[in-house]
Amino acid sequence: LPSEEVELGGIAYVRVKGDFKPQDGLSFHVEASYDARTGYQNAFAPLADAGLAAPGAAGILSTIAVDQAYGSVVAGAFSLQAGKLPIGWGSAYVFNPTQRASRPALMDPVSVETPGTLAVLPTWSPSDAFRLSAYAAFQDRSHRETVAAGDGLVENLPFGVKAQTTLGGFDLSASFIKEVDYVENPPLGTGGYERALFAGLDLAGAVWDFGVYAEAALRLPLGPDGLSWEPDGFDFLDALEAAAGFDYSFSGIELELRGEYYHQGPGTSDSSRYSAIDLMSGARMLQAEDYLFARAEKTFADYWKLDLGGLANLNDRGFVAMAELLYEAMENLELRLGAVLPYGPGGSEFQGRYD
Repeated sequence: LPSEEVELGGIAYVRVKGDFKPQDGLSFHVEASYDARTGYQNAFAPLADAGLAAPGAAGILSTIAVDQAYGSVVAGAFSLQAGKLPIGWGSAYVFNPTQRASRPALMDPVSVETPGTLAVLPTWSPSDAFRLSAYAAFQDRSHRETVAAGDGLVENLPFGVKAQTTLGGFDLSASFIKEVDYVENPPLGTGGYERALFAGLDLAGAVWDFGVYAEAALRLPLGPDGLSWEPDGFDFLDALEAAAGFDYSFSGIELELRGEYYHQGPGTSDSSRYSAIDLMSGARMLQAEDYLFARAEKTFADYWKLDLGGLANLNDRGFVAMAELLYEAMENLELRLGAVLPYGPGGSEFQGRYD
């Protein structure tokens, strides 16, 4: 960015949810939202400052969207969801390596819902100890609003299959996922499909009084076209995305602690190799390989809650400190005051700006 001056922005966000159940075994769900962003909260503002978008694009950006709209049918051990539905696989808290149907929105200030994906999702649950689910999607991970000639080709349609069981106090699952993403290059105005296959594992349970979880997705060795098998030069750690963490509650003092480690194999441990283009295209939310998240939440006086947390880049030693104070003014009204403060040395990911 060309200036050190503070830039301000605002967000107005409204989300309306509705359910309709005409009979047992049949239900419908819809969620619509209005989102208006101005100033620096407009995604086009940093692009315009960097000369990558027209200055006029940095005004108020508002959208009205039906983010989820799907029906559900349940018949015995079989169920089916179809429409624009959330596909939220994975048990981790901050990072979900096995969630490959949509791009993550890391630290979004207003929206926490999993985006709806145009898909069908059948599930078979013959017993409490076993569940088999799958999805076939009809849009790529970018959820872009433009169309391309290749959108309807079979090789550009994502899918996933997951088997889940219970063993002792743990839920375990194994999955096989095909990811398709359409990555654009803003400066060049070009884009193309990126395909990948993943093998996933997921577990969640308890050890003593600690809740523990782990989730991993291993990118299988495919060629640049995402279709041909090329195992030569395969590096396990570079192909692995994994998250593992714990949570613990001190019930007597209303305090909850949480920690999570994340390894992003496709990232880099060398800050000189960071790419702003990856962030602008939306293909990647973070740049480095290793991260640590920590959070403490304290409830006091029944109606107040203080949340302190941080996300640290373990490779370049930068971090983001997060704080939030919540007041439950009424049964269905919460007031929040929060801040997100990035810090890091020059050239680090969280120093807050790119040249």
